[in-house]
Amino acid sequence: MVLSNRGMKKLFLLILGIVMLMVCFAGCTSQPATSPTTQAPVATQLPVVTQPIASQSSIVGVWDLVSYNNGKGAIQTVITGSQTTADFRADWKLSGSGGCNQYSAEYTTTGSNGITISQPITTLMACAEPVMQQETQYLSLLQQATKYEISGDQLTLFDKTGTKILIYKKQVSIPITGTWYLFNYNNGKGAIQSVTAGSKTTAIFGSNWKLSGSGGCNEYSAGYTTTASNGITITQPTSTMMACAEPVMQQETQYFSLLPTAAKYEISGDQLTLFNATGTKILIYKSAGLKVNPL
Repeated sequence: MVLSNRGMKKLFLLILGIVMLMVCFAGCTSQPATSPTTQAPVATQLPVVTQPIASQSSIVGVWDLVSYNNGKGAIQTVITGSQTTADFRADWKLSGSGGCNQYSAEYTTTGSNGITISQPITTLMACAEPVMQQETQYLSLLQQATKYEISGDQLTLFDKTGTKILIYKKQVSIPITGTWYLFNYNNGKGAIQSVTAGSKTTAIFGSNWKLSGSGGCNEYSAGYTTTASNGITITQPTSTMMACAEPVMQQETQYFSLLPTAAKYEISGDQLTLFNATGTKILIYKSAGLKVNPL
């Protein structure tokens, strides 16, 4: 059969269409060669390590030593008349009295009641031999503490073997606020002297940290601060400029010079005693029985 030109053209287009359809089908069904897919690294979650939580709120405060491990397998009561203290502050500082010398150290605690105390630094005063031996043992034991326990007003420190080494009682600070009359003072010559008859020297400790009163002749004012361990600091007083009888003036001058040397106070009944940094009594007052508002 002889096809006409027109018929051949149709046949050519038909064959071309079939070829193109086959090429398209092959392209759509075949997958192009690709490089292996790289998986993104999966982050590995590390185990969470829980750090000990510092917990010090219960131990913060001032404690009086009641008894201690004497290093011979026994708990021994502190020497009568001596006072050994531990002031655990919120800034991780520890200070106090070893019975003779003042000491300072640093401490840390953990949530499991663990405790670590650094090597104490002390002053270098000498006292009676029994007190010095007690103090040496006390300062040595502080560094051995690894755990503490608080029950009521009692604090107990243990060493790494679980042995009790130091037992304290919580110290309660007695407020100094009020009006006090001076009746004895240190005369600067190594003796406690009564105030001049007929003179009246007073100290009014206001609750706003202001101290005022009469020096016996002149009115005075100063600032003061106290600590939980009954420490006290008094600034240099300022006073009026009146003149009085010479004995009263001499007493007043001594009184004003003693106030800024006060480092600690003690209240027993109606008596207030101020001590200097060496523990020497410098001023002894009686309470007027009055509590005062801020001046």
